[in-house]
Amino acid sequence: EFYASLFQWRYQDLGNDRHLILTSEGEIVSAIQQISNDIKGKHEYWAVYFGVKDLSETKQKVAANGGKLIFESGTEVLFADPDGAMFQVTQI
Repeated sequence: EFYASLFQWRYQDLGNDRHLILTSEGEIVSAIQQISNDIKGKHEYWAVYFGVKDLSETKQKVAANGGKLIFESGTEVLFADPDGAMFQVTQI
């Protein structure tokens, strides 16, 4: 609710603790997923997701540019850039 009131966002429940974040006009800003403490431990943090149309093409581009695939599950992939900073990609 903090971010919703700060940015006038609204949320659309996608199930499985996932939500789309929308502007007050209904445009998709982002998505968010709550992760259980069993996975994340005691720390709260944000993880960056980028939406892509072609996951296979994106995996090739990441590898070609020095990135590394860390973990893959269905339509979501965790990568590290050449400096080790992690980011996630999901197919939209």
